[in-house]
Amino acid sequence: LEELKGAESGKLEATQMSLSSSPCMPHWSPGREALALRLADAEARLLAVVTAEDQRLDAVEGKLRQALALKNDVIDELKDELWRKESEILEARSVLAGLEPAKSAARGGEDHRRES
Repeated sequence: LEELKGAESGKLEATQMSLSSSPCMPHWSPGREALALRLADAEARLLAVVTAEDQRLDAVEGKLRQALALKNDVIDELKDELWRKESEILEARSVLAGLEPAKSAARGGEDHRRES
């Protein structure tokens, strides 16, 4: 895009220079001069469109970067929450694992009493 803007700017300057009176250039006919003026006008409009499009794309890029950063933050928060839940699950499993032998012993004692 920068190359296009630079090329268009160079063409515009070249056209404007050719329209100025130069001792090396022969005098143009009115039709040719009108054509050169229309060409310079078209180049100026093209340059304005390219500049506007560049600004629009810069704005879109900023919004996309902002949305991407927000999504990354959400993903990081979800990862943290998942890690906390996994930690809670592991802690609950270890608590339950500690209770299992006690439950077995309690059941064994009850079974022993029933047999007597």
